[in-house]
Amino acid sequence: AVRPEKICLQPFAPTLEQRQCKNEVGFNSVHGSIIGMAYFGKYTQYNVKLDGGKMLKVSHENAARHEETKLSRGQDVFAWWDGSDVVVLID
Repeated sequence: AVRPEKICLQPFAPTLEQRQCKNEVGFNSVHGSIIGMAYFGKYTQYNVKLDGGKMLKVSHENAARHEETKLSRGQDVFAWWDGSDVVVLID
């Protein structure tokens, strides 16, 4: 499992410089489209429909009033996370 606030969301694939480890390039990354957004003051919640049809919920902290890469409904995005953010849940 990965907590929604640990997932990065951006309009381009994650670069080598963004990854904690170069071995993670090509892994822990999915492509989809933003189908819903909800602003909650401190953070915005995005609902992303992945290419395979599954849904992903991503929370993004609103750290700045105007961001350089503003995301919008209908936009294609890449969601990615670092391997160190994954937690194994046992039933």
